[in-house]
Amino acid sequence: MEKGRGKGSGRLSSQTISTVNSCFTRIQTILNNTLNCRHHGGTLRNRACGNSVQEPPSLTSIQLIFGNNYHESFLVKKVLQSFYGVGPMFSRNIMARFSIHETARVGSLGDKQINNIAGELSQLKIENDLRRELRQNIQRLRDMGTYRGRRHAMGLPVRGQRTRSQINTARKLNRVERRG
Repeated sequence: MEKGRGKGSGRLSSQTISTVNSCFTRIQTILNNTLNCRHHGGTLRNRACGNSVQEPPSLTSIQLIFGNNYHESFLVKKVLQSFYGVGPMFSRNIMARFSIHETARVGSLGDKQINNIAGELSQLKIENDLRRELRQNIQRLRDMGTYRGRRHAMGLPVRGQRTRSQINTARKLNRVERRG
C-alpha cells in the first residue's frame, strides 16, 4: 500500500474532487436562476414566476404597520410579536392566514398583505386596550374584596405560590399599579 493512499490519509482522489466541483456548479446555477419573489411570500422561487422582482429592494425603505414604523429587513414574525398581546402562536396563525412565509421580511410584503395584517390587528384587543382591561380586572377584584384582589393590593403572590422564601419575583409582578 502506498503512503498517503490509504483510508484517512487526508488526500482526495481526482474523482471525488470532480464530483464536488460538479455539485458546486449545479448549486451555483440553481441560485442564479432564482430570485426573491414577493408573490410567494419572500421565498426563493424560479424565474418562471411572473411576479419575480428583478432587483433587490433598497435597504432604506421603512414600512408602516398598524401605526408603527419598521425597517424592511425585520422579520414579519418578530414585528407581529412586538405588539403587546400577540405571541408566537398568534403571529404564526396570522402569517398562515395571509400566506406569508415564516422567514419573510417586512420589505418583501406587498401593500395588500400589509393592509390585511393591519386590518386583522385592528380587530384585536392589543396594546393599550389590553393593558387597560388588565388593570380594570385587577381593580374590580380589589373593589370586590376577593382574596386575589387583596393579594394584588398587598403585592403578594396571587396564585398560591409560597411566601416563606423566593417572594421577590411575586412582589415585583404584583405591585399596586400593575403595568402589564
